[in-house]
Amino acid sequence: MLKGTKSMENNNKGMFTGFSKVFGFTAAQNVKGRGFKLSTILLALIIGAVFALISVVMAVSQKDDGEEGKDINSIIGIEDAMDIDVYYINNSTFGDDVIEGITEAEALKESSLVKVEEEQEKTAVNDTNSYLEGKKNSLVMNIEEDEEKIEINYYLPYNSDIDSDTADTLGEVFTEYLDYVRSGNLTNLSDRQRELYNTEVIFSQALAAGEEAPDFGVMLAKLIVPMIFSLALYMMILLYGQNITKVVVSEKSSKLMETLLTSVKPYAIISGKIMAVSGIAIMQILIWTGAGVLGYVIGENIAESINPGYVNYVSLITDMISSSSDAFSAGAIIIALVMTIIGFLMYCVAAGLVAATVDKMEDISSAMSLFQVPVIVGFIGAYFAPMSGNDTLNFIVRYCPVTSPFCVPAEIMVGNISILEGIISLAIVAAVTFGLILLTGRIYKGKLFNRH
Repeated sequence: MLKGTKSMENNNKGMFTGFSKVFGFTAAQNVKGRGFKLSTILLALIIGAVFALISVVMAVSQKDDGEEGKDINSIIGIEDAMDIDVYYINNSTFGDDVIEGITEAEALKESSLVKVEEEQEKTAVNDTNSYLEGKKNSLVMNIEEDEEKIEINYYLPYNSDIDSDTADTLGEVFTEYLDYVRSGNLTNLSDRQRELYNTEVIFSQALAAGEEAPDFGVMLAKLIVPMIFSLALYMMILLYGQNITKVVVSEKSSKLMETLLTSVKPYAIISGKIMAVSGIAIMQILIWTGAGVLGYVIGENIAESINPGYVNYVSLITDMISSSSDAFSAGAIIIALVMTIIGFLMYCVAAGLVAATVDKMEDISSAMSLFQVPVIVGFIGAYFAPMSGNDTLNFIVRYCPVTSPFCVPAEIMVGNISILEGIISLAIVAAVTFGLILLTGRIYKGKLFNRH
């Protein structure tokens, strides 16, 4: 019994003998063609150009919006008159006269802006219900400014006649108005004032004293980004999974396999081929990601030269998400990247597992259908779970290894889940991947030595 155990241990120690040779040969075979290099470079250039255009288009459109001849009514752009009493606190470089100048717009002629007395500022913000008692058509507006942005917060009392949609509209109106002011359209501003006003303007709304409502743009970004990511990963897995299946099946049926088995173990053959194709795919993904980042940086520089005062709404939403969580932190980016690589590798190994069961090239199509089932299930689950709003369903897709590679990386990035939750999910996927490698090697070995 002891002798058999030792024999098994010695056999397992050498089961990956020759891995590096198979890996190097397979990788070289896949990248040596001109088509591979051309497609990689061409797609990188397209991705970089698209990301650069995002910033440039925003800068040009905002520059057009700020051309001379636009007046305050075209900036406000609402048809129905608003009759609201706004009690404002001004802690910004904008003068009170500039802020109250918004009432010159036809839509706000019936509204009034009243400055909160200095000694009442804390009460107005922290106890809005008491401060606006009996004033059901009023709200408190707090304007704060730092080196990077101007932030406008609205506070509504519980018994207010102003609904959240109206307050939201007012917030958008004020944001547009302050953008209009800082663009230099108001001729009574000095150069120094325009310089001070050249900052981002954002707003948020408080449903009651101290209770902020989530920004719609942030909510939309947190919902859409995971969906886009899961769709991109789904397409990549199907594309490279099919390639892995063809490579494994074609060489398994080759007559050279007998010769190869004299110096390389079956585990090394199957793992070397899968890792080589997966590694090339990951390299391409990293190149394309880098191209997107580089294009975005270049686009930012071009956009600022076109319109120095433009607001990049992508960066604005990113900053707002980051300020409320670990989103886009170094740790979140690293865990998301590792999770993407390991999750992609897991599905590549699954493709190799399916291919290991196939003996002939003509059986590939049926094998691919088996591989596509978990991929489709994983994609659909991760894609639609966030829209359901079901916490139990979201928990399942984040920790189930079939679905987690599609959703966890993006959800870590946007702060929907914590870094710790991402690490736990990553550990599960890594363990499943290692198990699949061993299982694939065993099936591949059995098929090779039991061929008729």
